[in-house]
Amino acid sequence: FTFWGGIYRNVWLEAVPKVHFDMADNGSGGVLVTTPEVSNESATVSVKAQITNDASERRNIKITNRLTDADGKLCATASAKLKLKPGSTDTAAIRLPHIAAPQLWSPERPYLYRLVTEISDAKSGEVIDSVVNKVGLRWYSFDGHNGFSLNGKPYKLNGVNRHEWNPATGRRI
Repeated sequence: FTFWGGIYRNVWLEAVPKVHFDMADNGSGGVLVTTPEVSNESATVSVKAQITNDASERRNIKITNRLTDADGKLCATASAKLKLKPGSTDTAAIRLPHIAAPQLWSPERPYLYRLVTEISDAKSGEVIDSVVNKVGLRWYSFDGHNGFSLNGKPYKLNGVNRHEWNPATGRRI
């Protein structure tokens, strides 16, 4: 935060097509990725995509999700179709098929998958908009005896909560 107001960081202007992922979705890119089920044996990825139709006509679209591993090999794909009224926003909730024997993310091995979510015209197949998200598959828990565990392995958490205006940061006055 700043007491003086104004822009103090870089700013970008983004142009989007008439049918696009909702840029006003709580500051996100319009695509929410979750991993509701993760274990050493399998994992599931779920996607909620908010799509906006700023066109003056109804649009029939297809939302496609492709999950690839770090080497670019396709791991899972799933799609859904939507009919969007003019000036409307709708959500497509898509669950990808289970991923067998997933590569788990950890601090020692920060393995990331790549999820490409595309909006295409349902009839022509032309890609209208796309978003890429990195996905780490892992599970965690907190326990009164073991503390924090990631992928079943206990980790000691150390941290600090310091504000940028903390006098101990060396700020000149």
